[in-house]
Parts: sequence; structure tokens; C-alpha cells
Amino acid sequence: MSGWVVVMVIVTAAGTAVWRWRRVDCPAAGAGRASVWLGLRMAAIAGAAWVLAGHGVAEREAGEAADDGGAVTLLVDTSASMSEADVVGDDGQAMSRWSALTAGWLSEAQLGRLSEAGDVRVLGFDADVRPMETAGLADHEPSGDQTRLFAALDEALTSSAARGEGSPVFVVLSDGHDTERGRDPAVTRRLAEAGATVHVVPVGEVDGSPGLAVQAWVDADVLLSGETTMLHVQLWPRGLGEREVAVEVSYEGEVVASRRVWLDEGGVTEAVAFEIEPGAISGGLPGLPGAGGPTDGVRGLWGDEDGDGGAEGGGVTVHGYEVRVSPVDERAGDEAEFESSTARSVVFVQVTGDRLRVLMLEGEPYWETRWLGRVLRDDAQVALHAVHQLGGGRRIVQRPAAGGVDFDADALDGAALSAFDVVVLGRRVERFFPGEAARGLVDFVREHGGAVVLARGRPFDVTTEAGAAAMAVFEPIAPVEWGEAQVAGLALRLTEAGAASPLLQFDALGELADADADMADVLTTRLPGMLAATRVVRERSASVVLMRQAAGDDDSPGMAAVVQLSAGRGRVLAVLTDGLWRWAMLPSELQAYETVYHLFWSRAVRWLAGAGDFLPGQAVSLSLERLAVEPGEAVGVTVSTRYVSPDFEPRLRVTGPSGEVRAVTLARDDRRASSFRGSYQSDEAGVHRFELTAAADEAGELADVSAEARLMVTERSVERLDPSARLSVLAELAAATGGKRFELGEAGRLLADMADRRLARTEAEPTRPRSWSGLGRWQVLAMIVGCLTLEWWGRRRAGLV
Repeated sequence: MSGWVVVMVIVTAAGTAVWRWRRVDCPAAGAGRASVWLGLRMAAIAGAAWVLAGHGVAEREAGEAADDGGAVTLLVDTSASMSEADVVGDDGQAMSRWSALTAGWLSEAQLGRLSEAGDVRVLGFDADVRPMETAGLADHEPSGDQTRLFAALDEALTSSAARGEGSPVFVVLSDGHDTERGRDPAVTRRLAEAGATVHVVPVGEVDGSPGLAVQAWVDADVLLSGETTMLHVQLWPRGLGEREVAVEVSYEGEVVASRRVWLDEGGVTEAVAFEIEPGAISGGLPGLPGAGGPTDGVRGLWGDEDGDGGAEGGGVTVHGYEVRVSPVDERAGDEAEFESSTARSVVFVQVTGDRLRVLMLEGEPYWETRWLGRVLRDDAQVALHAVHQLGGGRRIVQRPAAGGVDFDADALDGAALSAFDVVVLGRRVERFFPGEAARGLVDFVREHGGAVVLARGRPFDVTTEAGAAAMAVFEPIAPVEWGEAQVAGLALRLTEAGAASPLLQFDALGELADADADMADVLTTRLPGMLAATRVVRERSASVVLMRQAAGDDDSPGMAAVVQLSAGRGRVLAVLTDGLWRWAMLPSELQAYETVYHLFWSRAVRWLAGAGDFLPGQAVSLSLERLAVEPGEAVGVTVSTRYVSPDFEPRLRVTGPSGEVRAVTLARDDRRASSFRGSYQSDEAGVHRFELTAAADEAGELADVSAEARLMVTERSVERLDPSARLSVLAELAAATGGKRFELGEAGRLLADMADRRLARTEAEPTRPRSWSGLGRWQVLAMIVGCLTLEWWGRRRAGLV
């Protein structure tokens, strides 16, 4: 009820009461009693006036959301493209997109005014979304190498719904980049259905010239000879229109594989995948554009002059693949777009031709190591050496037919272990490493990057003097602390870390059995359980548990069953239970899962051999912190050695794309005397070739030590490859959600919009009198009813009613 209507009602009621007092009550009952009745009626009218005057002021019940229509979420783009200096300031000078925002919309003064006008949250987004501190935004450096604009909006919408906000308002301050996709209609639709409003503040200039950005990467950049990996290619076209192009993979200018891809203007194309096997042909050699299916086999020989990929000769070779994009249909001006540096990419893969050298030591032969040995002997890329201790101190030594190394089974010191990539320990190995001799195992892992497998739990028999002393020495690399009690009848359970581990991701499992089965289900309901295990007292803080074990009726998480530990430069993988060998002897109804046991151990050995500092067969390794960097970005270089002379001094030189040769200074690592560190930095785009050499020392050892590596210096981030603003994406987003487009100098318009929205929300919401929720609702009602009742009672006593 409007104010003037309330005044008229109150004045009319009061005037009527006074008229009745003078004309009726005073003559009939006298001025005294009539005045009392007039006072009671005026009190009732005053209470009614209070109620009517309070009408129109909305107040919330307890627990009601406190949204007054002023809640706004600012989504601020913090990706690298925001550092592009293409905004002209008031002084006519060019400034970065980020500086333009922090000078206006994100200035402390503007953010302060927004906070006074309503509930304002500031979220930064690039590859992920996170709250931002509003203080010192001008000093922030936008550096994200991805922009997930629509994913950020989707996450912000979910967060607003969780807070109970109806019709949320978002303000996107961005250049419109989304490296994940150009547009996302599904997210736009969800925003509209939720009643969300998305205002946009576009920043940056649109580059109208056509262009193309290409990124290429491989799943694994270190392979054994004969192994394959996937090479992925992603395209970001701009201004090329809808057309077909050929994605070509080449070696030294010769195209060895090609796929045709349709470019969709304004969007990101789906990644193209090629299966590559360096030094070999996988699945045929497609030679024409469009040949092959979803993945094409590729032969790559860069860095391997004899063409065998290192398979026979051993050693480590580097294979390079160049990816180019060429037009299928010729158009005017194509040369510039498709010959630019952003339209091609180079990736490198290191391949070792040496077989994995594995040493298995078993002091008490048992089924576990018997079946494990069979798996490793059947693996063509593993050279298994085994030593089994029999009664009477007799030892059986088994060597592979090819790829073996000479070692003395009776003198397994650190020098002997250094010839192997992985050492597998069974039980009672104190017979090989009594007491302090176990120090060789610890140094093999921690100092020299070796890998150890505990195939049968605790490797030493602590009931013997030699075993207890050896276990004390071995303790620093033990992933758990064992007790003495034995636990039987155990069932395995997959942990979250295990589900994500490559050792337990069996992609072929669905084809072998139930398409809906996963590893967790197979472990708990299909594969045989374990027999027994020594109880684990404590897990090391650095250990990662892949599987746990517990009795079938035990609801607790259980104790560790399979665990990994990074120790120094190497790794330890421990199977802490007895019975894994039963997976290799499955009954006929479970034959669909017979490969699980083989896959687990084959992957484990490869993972362990490739996880340390050394590739199989390496005595000296050269590793780069990254295989691709941007111009001017430094990359760390590490040279690691295994059991080499203290006088060893590596020499490293780098040949740049232009042929310029530079020496890299290497300094001995203070933490590890067997490692050397340095760094390399260049502004020259292209391939940089690293060569490590060392002269012979006085003893004549390591005379032919050498290693190579490749580094690609290029713009890797599409944020920098193509920083052109996508203003049309922002315009479509605002139009689809009923939002507005604000310019850089229009920060004040948002304040007005917030005020209008708050007023509209207030007028649209049902309201209730303030008196009924604030000032004692029942007291006011009782006062009105009481006054009218007393007046009626007095009139009745006087005979006027």
C-alpha cells in the first residue's frame, strides 16, 4: 500500500473517532469517560498505522538466503594471452590487456565501489579456476598456458548453485580465448536454463589475418626398441574458413604419414593421433594423404643412420618427427599461413636398443619367483639373469642366451649390481648380502638410480644374525616396517593411487571378459585371493600404496599389499603378500584374465627401468629438464653417472639450428658426487643438439662415454602462438544469457546495473510488515485487540451498545 493511501486511511479513522467523541460520546456519557474511550480508539488506530507504515519493507525469516540481488562474480582471465600489448591507453601508448583491466575494472577503487554495492567475488581462471586476492592485481603476471573459459563458467555456476544463489550474475573480463574449445553450447545452455546472466568485458584486438597454430606431443618420449607410443597433433585455425588440410608427419623432409582433417572456422579441431614405433613400421606405411584409419603407423629414423633404430647395435638413439600442415585445396595467400613457424612442430623420442637387464636373487626358491621368472624370460625385451640358492650353499646361475652380462654370483657388490637395471629379491637374500653387504643394494637404488623389486615381502630373515643386520642396513629404502605376526586368507583391494597407476590399467580387460568390469571388481570378486603375509606395522610416509589386503570379512582399509617408494635416484616396488603367483595358474573359467599377471610384471619392470636416471644399459646419462622450451626459457641439464671414477669430468656442447656451437658448463652436484648440473638458454627457435663426451681417465675407463639429447626451442602455448582476441565468442555468450557488453571505460555501468537489479528484485518479491517479524508481532496485535475490547466494554456499561 502506497504511503498516501496509508495517510488517508489513518486520517479518516482518526477524524471519525474525534467526530463520534464530540457528537455522541460526550453528550451521552460525559467528557471524562468519553475521553478514555477516545484514547483507547486512538491507540488502536496508532497500532494499525504502525502496521500499515511498515508494509512494503521486505524482511527475511530465519535461515532465508541473504541475497539482495547484489551478488556478482567477476571471472578474470589470467592466461598468457592477456599479456599481449595491443590496447591503446589514454596517453596513446600501447599497454597490455592485463594492465588495461587493472587500471580500470580491477583497480582498487573500482573493486571497493563494487564491494559496497553488493557481494562481489573475484575468480581468476586459465587452466583452472581459483579465488584471487584483490590487493596488488596490477603486479600479477598472467602466465597460464591454457584458457578454459567455458569450464570456468560451468564451475562458477555450480558454485553459485551450491550457495543457494538464484539467477547468478557473472562478469567475464577476457579476450575470449578458450584453448579447450572455441565455443561450448552445452555450457551456454546450462547458464540460460539456470537464469544466469553473463556480462562481458572484451579486451584486446582481433587479428584479421589468417593463421594456423600447431602443437604436437607424444605419450612417452623414452621407449625400448620395438615399443610404440602415440603422437598427437592439435590444430588451432584462424581466418582460414572451413576447409580440408593434410596433417603430415615427416623425417628430414620426407613425408612418412598423413591424415586429412577438416577445419571448422572459429573452433578447435579434434586432435589427430598417429601410432609411432621408431625404427620400424607399425601397421603399414601410409604414403598418401588420407591413408590409414584413426591412427597411422609411422616410421621414424632421425638420428639413426643405419636405420635399425638401435635394435641390434644397442645404445640410445634420438628420433625426431616433424609435423606440418598443408592445404589440400590451393587458395590465394596460402603460402604465408602454412609456411609460418606456428604451422609446424617437432617432437623427439629417445629409444634404447639394449634389453632390460634384470637380476633375480632367490635364497629360498618358491612359486612366486618361479612364475615371475617365466614371465620375464618370455619377454623379448628383458635379459633375465637369475641366481638361486640351494641347500649346502650351492647356487644355480642362469644367464640369457643373448644380451647377458658377466658377473660373479659369489661377489654381488655394488660394482656387480651396477650392470643391471632392475634387481628382483626373493626371500632370505642375506645369503647374498649378509650384514653390511646390503649397503650395496641401498647405494644401487639411492645413489645410482637402480630399481629393486621385493617379490615376496621382507627380503631378509631377521631371525638370523646376518639377516637382522642386513635388514637394519636395508631399512632406509624399505617401503614399510614389518612385524612378526602372519595374516592368512587375504583379499586384495585397489586403492585410488592404484587405479591411476599405469601398472594396473589394463585396457584390454573389457575385451577379455566383461566389458563393464574394472580392475577393482576383478581384484575383489574374480581373481584368487592371497595366501598369507607378514603383518605391516607401519607404512613409510613417502610410500604410495597401490593395493591393500585384508581378511574377507574385514571392513577396515587393510594393510599395504603392493607399494612403491622413490628412494634417492631410484625406486623400490614391493609385493608384500604371498599368492600373486596364483593369477598365473587360473582355472578354465577365469582364463579370460590370464594376461593380468603377465601384464602387471612386464609393465612393472619397464616402469622401474625407465623411472630412474638411466636408460637400460647406460653408465652415464644426459637428461634435460624439458624437451621443449620457449625462446629465452632456461632448461636444466643433468649428467648422472653409475660407479665411475671420481676424476670423471663430462664435457657438453650444444649445436644450435644455425650451426653455432656452445659449451655448457657443468658443476658437480653438492648433494650427489656422481651427478653434474648445468643450464642452457637460447632465443634461437629450432632444434638444439646436445652432445656429451668424456676423455679417458687415468685407468682407461669410460673412454668412449657419449650421450645425446635434443631440445626444441619454440612457442609451445597456443596462448602465445595465436593471441588474437575472440570477441565474437564473448558477444555470443552475453547475447545467449541476456547479458551486456561493457567496454573498458564503462566500469560504472555495472554499478548501475546492480542497483537496478536490486530494485527490481525488491519490487518483485512478496513482502510483509516489519512489525510482524521485528517488533513483537503478538504484542502489537494484543494492543489493538485490547484497546478495542476495553472501548466496547465501556460503551456497553454506559448503555451505548
